[in-house]
Amino acid sequence: VLREGNVSTADVKEAVAGKIWLVKNGKNVAPANKLNPRTAVGIKADGTVVFFVVDGRQDPDSVGMDYPEVAACMLALGCVDALELDGGGSSTMLTKREAQKLNCSNSPSYGYERTVATSLLVVTSAQPSGVFDHVTFSESLYLCSPMESVTVSAVGVDANGFSAKIP
Repeated sequence: VLREGNVSTADVKEAVAGKIWLVKNGKNVAPANKLNPRTAVGIKADGTVVFFVVDGRQDPDSVGMDYPEVAACMLALGCVDALELDGGGSSTMLTKREAQKLNCSNSPSYGYERTVATSLLVVTSAQPSGVFDHVTFSESLYLCSPMESVTVSAVGVDANGFSAKIP
């Protein structure tokens, strides 16, 4: 949940603070400000949580967003409430996709992952079944020429996203 300050936290086990409301009750309430890297969290009407990170300070590749732009993105993603978390050089998202290694999914503005005081960590309690469900592919190139060779690896995955032997 996202809550205003000065409310009871008796039911809270873990919490992370944010300062700027971007979306409240489906409305863009973000104040104007400068372009910067941003990190936001939002909640859709069905309770789905959305995490959002945008790079910045890397002109011409990425200049960042201001609060109203991030709010517009969160609304476009279906969020009814959204809060800006720590931004700037702290805007970093690590992901571990199916049967892959933990990976920095964005380009932090300092060029590396920096130490931060708080983080949101989403993990699964699902266990590996070892039963093949599908194949996932990995590749390290985003662009290639028509005659260029590209190496792609295939990994077997179970229904919970863990490695499984390909039959």
